[in-house]
Amino acid sequence: MKKRKRLVTFSLLIFVVATVPSFVVHGSGGRIEGKVTDPKGAVLVGAAITVTEEATKQSYTAVTDDQGRYKVEGLAAGTYTVAISAKGFNEGRRESVRLDYGAVVPLDWRLEVATVSRIAMTQQPAGFFGQAWPTLVFMPYTAFIDTTQRTQLMGIRGGTNNFWRYVAPHEIAHQWWGHVVGWDSYHDQWMSEGFAEFSASLYVQATRGNEKFLEFWEEQRKRIVEASPFTKDRKPYTVGPVTQGYRLNSGKTGGVARFLIYPKGAYILHMLRMLMYQQGKGGDANFRAMMQDFIQSHFNKDVSTEDFKTIVEKHMTPDMNLDKNGLMDWFFDEWVYGTEMPSYRFDYQIGSDGSFSGRITQSGVSDSFVMRVPVYLDFGKGWVKLGSASLVGNSSVDLSNIKLPMAPKRAAICALNDVLASSIQSKSVS
Repeated sequence: MKKRKRLVTFSLLIFVVATVPSFVVHGSGGRIEGKVTDPKGAVLVGAAITVTEEATKQSYTAVTDDQGRYKVEGLAAGTYTVAISAKGFNEGRRESVRLDYGAVVPLDWRLEVATVSRIAMTQQPAGFFGQAWPTLVFMPYTAFIDTTQRTQLMGIRGGTNNFWRYVAPHEIAHQWWGHVVGWDSYHDQWMSEGFAEFSASLYVQATRGNEKFLEFWEEQRKRIVEASPFTKDRKPYTVGPVTQGYRLNSGKTGGVARFLIYPKGAYILHMLRMLMYQQGKGGDANFRAMMQDFIQSHFNKDVSTEDFKTIVEKHMTPDMNLDKNGLMDWFFDEWVYGTEMPSYRFDYQIGSDGSFSGRITQSGVSDSFVMRVPVYLDFGKGWVKLGSASLVGNSSVDLSNIKLPMAPKRAAICALNDVLASSIQSKSVS
Protein backbone atom coordinates (compact mmCIF):
# COMPACT_ATOMS: atom_id res chain seq x y z
CA MET A 1 0.00 0.00 0.00
CA LYS A 2 1.24 3.55 -0.64
CA LYS A 3 0.05 7.06 0.06
CA ARG A 4 -0.75 9.10 -3.08
CA LYS A 5 1.96 11.74 -3.41
CA ARG A 6 2.00 15.39 -4.19
CA LEU A 7 5.57 15.64 -2.99
CA VAL A 8 8.75 16.20 -4.94
CA THR A 9 9.58 12.94 -6.64
CA PHE A 10 12.85 11.69 -7.99
CA SER A 11 14.17 9.93 -11.03
CA LEU A 12 16.20 6.79 -11.55
CA LEU A 13 17.05 8.17 -15.00
CA ILE A 14 18.96 11.23 -16.22
CA PHE A 15 17.14 13.21 -18.89
CA VAL A 16 18.23 16.67 -19.93
CA VAL A 17 16.51 18.40 -22.79
CA ALA A 18 18.64 21.00 -24.57
CA THR A 19 18.02 22.88 -27.78
CA VAL A 20 20.88 24.44 -29.66
CA PRO A 21 19.83 26.75 -32.51
CA SER A 22 22.16 29.72 -33.06
CA PHE A 23 22.03 33.13 -34.67
CA VAL A 24 24.63 35.84 -35.24
CA VAL A 25 24.75 39.25 -33.55
CA HIS A 26 27.41 41.94 -33.82
CA GLY A 27 29.77 42.39 -30.86
CA SER A 28 33.24 41.85 -29.50
CA GLY A 29 32.47 38.33 -28.31
CA GLY A 30 29.86 35.62 -28.40
CA ARG A 31 27.64 34.40 -25.62
CA ILE A 32 25.73 31.36 -24.43
CA GLU A 33 22.42 32.00 -22.69
CA GLY A 34 19.25 30.22 -21.75
CA LYS A 35 16.65 29.23 -19.19
CA VAL A 36 16.70 26.43 -16.63
CA THR A 37 13.53 24.68 -15.42
CA ASP A 38 12.51 21.60 -13.47
CA PRO A 39 10.53 18.66 -14.99
CA LYS A 40 7.23 20.54 -14.62
CA GLY A 41 8.48 23.78 -16.14
CA ALA A 42 9.08 25.77 -12.95
CA VAL A 43 12.17 27.99 -13.12
CA LEU A 44 15.27 27.08 -11.13
CA VAL A 45 16.84 30.03 -9.35
CA GLY A 46 20.52 29.91 -8.37
CA ALA A 47 21.54 27.08 -10.70
CA ALA A 48 25.28 27.19 -11.41
CA ILE A 49 26.49 27.19 -15.04
CA THR A 50 30.08 26.51 -16.04
CA VAL A 51 31.20 27.08 -19.63
CA THR A 52 34.62 25.61 -20.49
CA GLU A 53 36.52 26.16 -23.74
CA GLU A 54 37.62 22.67 -24.74
CA ALA A 55 40.91 23.72 -26.36
CA THR A 56 42.27 25.99 -23.57
CA LYS A 57 40.32 24.61 -20.59
CA GLN A 58 39.44 28.23 -19.68
CA SER A 59 36.19 28.30 -17.66
CA TYR A 60 33.49 30.94 -17.22
CA THR A 61 30.64 30.81 -14.71
CA ALA A 62 27.16 32.22 -14.24
CA VAL A 63 24.13 31.75 -11.96
CA THR A 64 20.45 31.76 -12.97
CA ASP A 65 18.43 34.79 -11.89
CA ASP A 66 14.91 34.92 -10.42
CA GLN A 67 13.53 34.15 -13.88
CA GLY A 68 15.70 31.05 -14.20
CA ARG A 69 17.81 32.71 -16.91
CA TYR A 70 21.59 32.87 -17.33
CA LYS A 71 24.04 34.54 -19.70
CA VAL A 72 27.77 33.93 -20.26
CA GLU A 73 29.24 36.74 -22.39
CA GLY A 74 32.52 37.73 -24.00
CA LEU A 75 33.33 34.27 -25.32
CA ALA A 76 35.84 33.75 -28.10
CA ALA A 77 34.90 31.64 -31.08
CA GLY A 78 35.49 27.99 -30.32
CA THR A 79 34.04 24.76 -28.99
CA TYR A 80 32.72 24.65 -25.44
CA THR A 81 31.45 22.24 -22.81
CA VAL A 82 28.52 23.56 -20.81
CA ALA A 83 27.70 22.04 -17.40
CA ILE A 84 24.87 23.00 -15.08
CA SER A 85 24.14 22.01 -11.50
CA ALA A 86 21.39 22.77 -8.99
CA LYS A 87 20.87 21.37 -5.54
CA GLY A 88 18.54 18.39 -5.59
CA PHE A 89 18.77 17.88 -9.37
CA ASN A 90 20.86 15.77 -11.71
CA GLU A 91 23.71 17.64 -13.39
CA GLY A 92 23.23 18.63 -17.01
CA ARG A 93 26.11 18.53 -19.45
CA ARG A 94 26.51 19.32 -23.13
CA GLU A 95 29.79 18.87 -24.97
CA SER A 96 31.00 20.18 -28.35
CA VAL A 97 28.84 23.31 -28.30
CA ARG A 98 30.12 25.31 -31.29
CA LEU A 99 30.21 29.10 -30.90
CA ASP A 100 31.09 31.27 -33.91
CA TYR A 101 32.57 34.75 -33.58
CA GLY A 102 29.94 37.21 -32.33
CA ALA A 103 27.26 34.52 -32.18
CA VAL A 104 24.62 33.82 -29.55
CA VAL A 105 23.83 30.20 -28.70
CA PRO A 106 20.50 29.81 -26.84
CA LEU A 107 20.77 26.75 -24.61
CA ASP A 108 17.72 25.89 -22.46
CA TRP A 109 17.71 23.08 -19.92
CA ARG A 110 15.17 20.93 -18.15
CA LEU A 111 16.79 19.23 -15.15
CA GLU A 112 15.40 16.07 -13.59
CA VAL A 113 15.19 15.57 -9.86
CA ALA A 114 18.34 13.95 -8.51
CA THR A 115 18.91 10.23 -8.48
CA VAL A 116 18.33 8.73 -5.05
CA SER A 117 21.43 7.41 -3.34
CA ARG A 118 19.62 5.97 -0.33
CA ILE A 119 16.16 5.00 0.90
CA ALA A 120 15.29 5.28 4.57
CA MET A 121 13.25 2.43 6.04
CA THR A 122 11.64 2.48 9.45
CA GLN A 123 8.78 0.92 11.38
CA GLN A 124 5.31 2.29 11.90
CA PRO A 125 2.69 1.44 14.56
CA ALA A 126 0.43 -0.30 12.01
CA GLY A 127 1.11 -4.02 12.13
CA PHE A 128 -0.18 -5.36 8.84
CA PHE A 129 0.65 -2.98 6.00
CA GLY A 130 3.46 -0.77 4.75
CA GLN A 131 3.55 2.69 3.22
CA ALA A 132 5.92 4.23 0.69
CA TRP A 133 6.94 7.85 0.29
CA PRO A 134 9.69 9.24 -1.95
CA THR A 135 12.95 7.98 -0.36
CA LEU A 136 11.07 6.81 2.76
CA VAL A 137 9.44 3.44 3.47
CA PHE A 138 7.30 2.75 6.53
CA MET A 139 7.29 -0.94 7.39
CA PRO A 140 4.76 -2.68 9.67
CA TYR A 141 6.40 -3.08 13.07
CA THR A 142 5.58 -6.80 12.93
CA ALA A 143 8.03 -7.18 10.03
CA PHE A 144 10.86 -6.47 12.49
CA ILE A 145 9.85 -9.42 14.70
CA ASP A 146 11.47 -12.75 13.87
CA THR A 147 9.45 -15.69 12.59
CA THR A 148 9.44 -17.52 15.94
CA GLN A 149 7.99 -14.54 17.78
CA ARG A 150 5.43 -13.83 15.06
CA THR A 151 4.32 -17.48 15.13
CA GLN A 152 3.84 -17.28 18.89
CA LEU A 153 1.73 -14.15 18.44
CA MET A 154 -0.21 -15.07 15.28
CA GLY A 155 -0.02 -18.83 14.89
CA ILE A 156 1.88 -20.77 12.25
CA ARG A 157 -0.07 -19.48 9.27
CA GLY A 158 0.12 -15.83 10.25
CA GLY A 159 3.68 -15.94 11.54
CA THR A 160 5.16 -17.59 8.46
CA ASN A 161 3.11 -15.80 5.79
CA ASN A 162 5.20 -14.61 2.85
CA PHE A 163 3.79 -11.13 3.38
CA TRP A 164 6.55 -10.46 5.88
CA ARG A 165 9.19 -11.47 3.38
CA TYR A 166 7.83 -9.53 0.40
CA VAL A 167 6.34 -6.36 1.89
CA ALA A 168 9.72 -4.57 1.73
CA PRO A 169 10.40 -5.07 -2.01
CA HIS A 170 6.78 -4.17 -2.75
CA GLU A 171 7.02 -0.87 -0.89
CA ILE A 172 10.45 -0.05 -2.31
CA ALA A 173 9.06 -0.63 -5.82
CA HIS A 174 6.63 2.23 -5.22
CA GLN A 175 9.60 4.54 -5.68
CA TRP A 176 8.99 3.80 -9.37
CA TRP A 177 5.32 2.82 -9.48
CA GLY A 178 3.41 5.54 -7.66
CA HIS A 179 6.08 8.20 -7.23
CA VAL A 180 8.15 8.49 -10.43
CA VAL A 181 4.99 7.51 -12.34
CA GLY A 182 1.70 8.24 -10.59
CA TRP A 183 -1.88 7.25 -11.37
CA ASP A 184 -4.57 9.45 -12.85
CA SER A 185 -7.70 8.22 -11.06
CA TYR A 186 -9.04 5.31 -9.04
CA HIS A 187 -9.48 3.51 -12.38
CA ASP A 188 -5.70 3.45 -12.76
CA GLN A 189 -4.50 2.64 -9.23
CA TRP A 190 -4.19 -1.02 -10.19
CA MET A 191 -0.97 -0.13 -12.03
CA SER A 192 0.66 1.39 -8.96
CA GLU A 193 -0.14 -1.54 -6.67
CA GLY A 194 0.00 -4.26 -9.32
CA PHE A 195 3.32 -3.15 -10.77
CA ALA A 196 4.82 -2.92 -7.28
CA GLU A 197 3.63 -6.46 -6.56
CA PHE A 198 5.06 -7.61 -9.90
CA SER A 199 8.37 -6.01 -8.93
CA ALA A 200 8.34 -8.07 -5.76
CA SER A 201 8.21 -11.17 -7.97
CA LEU A 202 11.42 -10.05 -9.69
CA TYR A 203 13.02 -9.79 -6.26
CA VAL A 204 11.87 -13.33 -5.51
CA GLN A 205 13.22 -14.66 -8.81
CA ALA A 206 16.58 -12.92 -8.35
CA THR A 207 17.14 -13.83 -4.70
CA ARG A 208 15.26 -17.08 -4.11
CA GLY A 209 15.25 -18.79 -7.50
CA ASN A 210 12.66 -20.03 -9.99
CA GLU A 211 10.96 -22.49 -7.64
CA LYS A 212 10.02 -19.76 -5.17
CA PHE A 213 9.19 -17.49 -8.11
CA LEU A 214 6.61 -20.00 -9.35
CA GLU A 215 5.26 -20.40 -5.82
CA PHE A 216 4.84 -16.63 -5.68
CA TRP A 217 2.68 -16.64 -8.83
CA GLU A 218 0.65 -19.63 -7.73
CA GLU A 219 -0.13 -17.80 -4.50
CA GLN A 220 -1.21 -14.73 -6.51
CA ARG A 221 -3.41 -16.91 -8.75
CA LYS A 222 -5.21 -18.42 -5.78
CA ARG A 223 -5.89 -15.02 -4.28
CA ILE A 224 -7.61 -14.02 -7.54
CA VAL A 225 -9.67 -17.14 -8.26
CA GLU A 226 -10.52 -18.53 -4.81
CA ALA A 227 -13.25 -17.28 -2.49
CA SER A 228 -12.43 -16.47 1.13
CA PRO A 229 -14.07 -14.93 4.20
CA PHE A 230 -12.26 -11.65 3.36
CA THR A 231 -14.25 -11.45 0.11
CA LYS A 232 -17.56 -12.58 1.61
CA ASP A 233 -17.06 -15.98 -0.06
CA ARG A 234 -16.97 -14.44 -3.53
CA LYS A 235 -14.33 -15.31 -6.08
CA PRO A 236 -12.53 -11.96 -6.53
CA TYR A 237 -12.26 -12.03 -10.33
CA THR A 238 -16.06 -12.32 -10.65
CA VAL A 239 -16.77 -9.08 -8.78
CA GLY A 240 -15.42 -6.65 -11.37
CA PRO A 241 -12.40 -5.48 -13.37
CA VAL A 242 -9.24 -4.10 -11.82
CA THR A 243 -10.12 -0.64 -13.18
CA GLN A 244 -12.89 -0.31 -10.58
CA GLY A 245 -10.24 -0.18 -7.87
CA TYR A 246 -11.39 0.15 -4.28
CA ARG A 247 -14.96 0.83 -5.40
CA LEU A 248 -15.27 -2.94 -5.70
CA ASN A 249 -15.44 -3.09 -1.91
CA SER A 250 -18.91 -3.19 -0.36
CA GLY A 251 -20.87 -4.84 2.37
CA LYS A 252 -21.50 -7.76 0.00
CA THR A 253 -17.94 -8.13 -1.30
CA GLY A 254 -15.85 -7.31 1.76
CA GLY A 255 -12.29 -6.21 0.99
CA VAL A 256 -12.27 -7.80 -2.45
CA ALA A 257 -10.33 -4.95 -4.09
CA ARG A 258 -7.21 -5.97 -2.19
CA PHE A 259 -7.49 -9.39 -3.87
CA LEU A 260 -7.69 -7.87 -7.36
CA ILE A 261 -5.71 -4.68 -7.86
CA TYR A 262 -2.62 -6.16 -6.20
CA PRO A 263 -2.47 -9.75 -7.52
CA LYS A 264 -4.37 -9.39 -10.79
CA GLY A 265 -2.66 -6.09 -11.53
CA ALA A 266 0.64 -7.91 -11.03
CA TYR A 267 -0.47 -10.87 -13.13
CA ILE A 268 -1.40 -8.59 -16.03
CA LEU A 269 2.17 -7.31 -16.17
CA HIS A 270 3.56 -10.82 -15.67
CA MET A 271 1.55 -12.11 -18.65
CA LEU A 272 2.84 -9.26 -20.80
CA ARG A 273 6.39 -10.11 -19.74
CA MET A 274 5.90 -13.76 -20.69
CA LEU A 275 4.29 -12.84 -24.02
CA MET A 276 7.30 -10.66 -24.85
CA TYR A 277 9.99 -13.04 -23.59
CA GLN A 278 12.28 -14.35 -26.32
CA GLN A 279 14.09 -17.53 -25.42
CA GLY A 280 17.68 -17.34 -26.59
CA LYS A 281 17.02 -14.02 -28.38
CA GLY A 282 17.55 -11.42 -25.71
CA GLY A 283 15.22 -12.78 -23.06
CA ASP A 284 13.49 -9.85 -21.36
CA ALA A 285 15.07 -7.17 -23.57
CA ASN A 286 11.75 -6.20 -25.22
CA PHE A 287 9.94 -6.06 -21.90
CA ARG A 288 12.67 -3.97 -20.28
CA ALA A 289 12.64 -1.55 -23.18
CA MET A 290 8.88 -1.18 -22.84
CA MET A 291 8.97 -0.45 -19.11
CA GLN A 292 11.88 1.98 -19.47
CA ASP A 293 9.97 3.79 -22.19
CA PHE A 294 6.93 3.93 -19.92
CA ILE A 295 9.02 5.62 -17.21
CA GLN A 296 10.75 8.02 -19.60
CA SER A 297 7.56 8.98 -21.43
CA HIS A 298 5.60 9.66 -18.25
CA PHE A 299 8.26 10.79 -15.81
CA ASN A 300 6.72 12.74 -12.90
CA LYS A 301 3.28 12.42 -14.47
CA ASP A 302 0.03 10.73 -13.51
CA VAL A 303 -0.89 8.09 -16.06
CA SER A 304 -4.06 6.37 -17.19
CA THR A 305 -4.60 2.77 -18.18
CA GLU A 306 -4.83 3.90 -21.80
CA ASP A 307 -1.42 5.58 -21.50
CA PHE A 308 0.05 2.23 -20.54
CA LYS A 309 -1.83 0.46 -23.34
CA THR A 310 -0.27 2.89 -25.85
CA ILE A 311 3.22 1.99 -24.62
CA VAL A 312 2.46 -1.74 -24.83
CA GLU A 313 1.25 -1.35 -28.42
CA LYS A 314 4.41 0.57 -29.28
CA HIS A 315 6.57 -2.37 -28.13
CA MET A 316 4.33 -5.35 -28.91
CA THR A 317 5.92 -8.31 -30.66
CA PRO A 318 4.46 -10.08 -33.72
CA ASP A 319 3.20 -12.92 -31.50
CA MET A 320 1.08 -10.41 -29.57
CA ASN A 321 -0.68 -9.10 -32.68
CA LEU A 322 -3.55 -11.57 -32.46
CA ASP A 323 -6.08 -9.22 -34.07
CA LYS A 324 -3.65 -8.39 -36.93
CA ASN A 325 -4.23 -4.66 -36.42
CA GLY A 326 -1.24 -3.64 -34.31
CA LEU A 327 -3.44 -3.08 -31.27
CA MET A 328 -3.68 -4.77 -27.88
CA ASP A 329 -7.44 -4.34 -27.51
CA TRP A 330 -7.87 -8.10 -27.20
CA PHE A 331 -5.57 -8.29 -24.16
CA PHE A 332 -6.80 -5.20 -22.32
CA ASP A 333 -10.47 -5.98 -22.98
CA GLU A 334 -10.03 -9.46 -21.51
CA TRP A 335 -7.64 -8.91 -18.62
CA VAL A 336 -7.85 -5.24 -17.64
CA TYR A 337 -11.41 -4.21 -18.48
CA GLY A 338 -12.90 -7.70 -18.31
CA THR A 339 -13.61 -10.41 -15.76
CA GLU A 340 -13.34 -13.67 -17.72
CA MET A 341 -11.20 -16.50 -16.42
CA PRO A 342 -10.22 -19.43 -18.66
CA SER A 343 -9.37 -23.00 -17.77
CA TYR A 344 -6.86 -25.13 -19.68
CA ARG A 345 -6.19 -28.80 -20.21
CA PHE A 346 -3.22 -30.28 -22.04
CA ASP A 347 -3.11 -33.96 -22.97
CA TYR A 348 0.11 -35.04 -24.64
CA GLN A 349 2.02 -38.07 -25.86
CA ILE A 350 5.76 -38.62 -26.22
CA GLY A 351 6.75 -41.35 -28.65
CA SER A 352 9.74 -43.63 -28.20
CA ASP A 353 11.26 -42.05 -31.33
CA GLY A 354 11.09 -38.60 -29.76
CA SER A 355 7.93 -37.54 -31.56
CA PHE A 356 5.55 -35.30 -29.64
CA SER A 357 1.79 -34.79 -29.98
CA GLY A 358 -0.85 -33.14 -27.84
CA ARG A 359 -4.13 -31.29 -27.54
CA ILE A 360 -4.66 -27.97 -25.74
CA THR A 361 -8.21 -27.15 -24.67
CA GLN A 362 -9.49 -23.76 -23.52
CA SER A 363 -12.83 -23.59 -21.69
CA GLY A 364 -15.02 -21.42 -19.49
CA VAL A 365 -14.82 -18.32 -21.71
CA SER A 366 -16.88 -16.42 -24.27
CA ASP A 367 -16.68 -17.13 -28.00
CA SER A 368 -14.45 -14.10 -28.62
CA PHE A 369 -11.94 -14.74 -25.85
CA VAL A 370 -8.48 -15.28 -27.35
CA MET A 371 -5.16 -16.14 -25.74
CA ARG A 372 -1.72 -17.39 -26.68
CA VAL A 373 -0.87 -20.48 -24.63
CA PRO A 374 2.81 -21.51 -24.43
CA VAL A 375 4.02 -25.13 -24.57
CA TYR A 376 7.10 -26.20 -22.63
CA LEU A 377 9.27 -29.31 -22.68
CA ASP A 378 11.67 -30.59 -20.05
CA PHE A 379 14.68 -32.54 -21.34
CA GLY A 380 16.09 -32.96 -17.83
CA LYS A 381 17.53 -29.49 -17.28
CA GLY A 382 14.42 -27.40 -16.75
CA TRP A 383 11.67 -26.03 -18.93
CA VAL A 384 12.35 -25.05 -22.54
CA LYS A 385 9.68 -23.22 -24.51
CA LEU A 386 8.66 -25.13 -27.64
CA GLY A 387 6.24 -22.52 -28.94
CA SER A 388 2.72 -21.24 -28.35
CA ALA A 389 -0.76 -21.79 -29.71
CA SER A 390 -3.60 -19.30 -30.16
CA LEU A 391 -6.98 -20.43 -28.88
CA VAL A 392 -10.28 -18.65 -29.49
CA GLY A 393 -13.36 -19.30 -27.36
CA ASN A 394 -14.07 -22.76 -25.99
CA SER A 395 -11.93 -24.73 -28.38
CA SER A 396 -8.98 -27.06 -28.80
CA VAL A 397 -5.77 -27.00 -30.81
CA ASP A 398 -3.95 -30.16 -31.83
CA LEU A 399 -0.18 -30.49 -31.98
CA SER A 400 0.51 -33.36 -34.33
CA ASN A 401 3.60 -35.54 -34.55
CA ILE A 402 6.27 -32.92 -33.86
CA LYS A 403 9.74 -34.37 -34.41
CA LEU A 404 12.21 -33.60 -31.63
CA PRO A 405 15.98 -34.22 -31.48
CA MET A 406 15.44 -36.28 -28.33
CA ALA A 407 12.54 -37.41 -26.19
CA PRO A 408 11.61 -34.94 -23.41
CA LYS A 409 10.94 -36.20 -19.90
CA ARG A 410 7.71 -34.25 -19.62
CA ALA A 411 5.67 -31.46 -21.19
CA ALA A 412 3.36 -28.74 -19.89
CA ILE A 413 1.48 -25.63 -20.88
CA CYS A 414 2.02 -22.39 -18.95
CA ALA A 415 4.86 -23.98 -17.00
CA LEU A 416 5.99 -20.56 -15.76
CA ASN A 417 2.48 -19.46 -14.76
CA ASP A 418 2.40 -17.60 -18.08
CA VAL A 419 -1.40 -17.28 -18.20
CA LEU A 420 -3.82 -16.51 -15.39
CA ALA A 421 -6.42 -19.30 -15.24
CA SER A 422 -8.82 -20.88 -12.80
CA SER A 423 -7.11 -24.23 -13.50
CA ILE A 424 -4.36 -25.62 -15.70
CA GLN A 425 -3.86 -29.36 -16.17
CA SER A 426 -1.04 -31.00 -18.09
CA LYS A 427 -1.23 -34.80 -18.38
CA SER A 428 0.65 -37.47 -20.26
CA VAL A 429 -1.70 -39.94 -21.93
CA SER A 430 -0.90 -43.27 -23.53
